[in-house]
Amino acid sequence: MKLSDATRVYGLSRTTFYRMIGKGKLSARKVEGSTMLSIAELDGIFRAE
Repeated sequence: MKLSDATRVYGLSRTTFYRMIGKGKLSARKVEGSTMLSIAELDGIFRAE
């Protein structure tokens, strides 16, 4: 999932996602210039909370 889509789906800012990535709580990959996040990883994080 693109980072921009995740901000809409989960209602969090780009900054919040980048902080989570920086702290190692979330992994990200660059694909053709877009930051991509794993849907399974996001669901796991946000279902746990």
